[in-house]
Amino acid sequence: MAFDTAFEKGEIITSETITKEFTSVFLRKKFDKYLSFSKRLQLVEFIETQLLLWPSELIKPLHASRDPKDNMFL
Repeated sequence: MAFDTAFEKGEIITSETITKEFTSVFLRKKFDKYLSFSKRLQLVEFIETQLLLWPSELIKPLHASRDPKDNMFL
């Protein structure tokens, strides 16, 4: 899994904006069929403790996605 490899080889950097967006989407009911809410919540909590939080104002924005809302993930 790419996520596991990233943890093994280095640090994953994120911002508060990305973390909030990921959490709000990942905890939606539509994902219950893939993974229980409690398991998803555990993953969110794990991610929040393991990722390096970088201030949003220090991240240079890219505008390369077809969906402008997804530019924050690039």
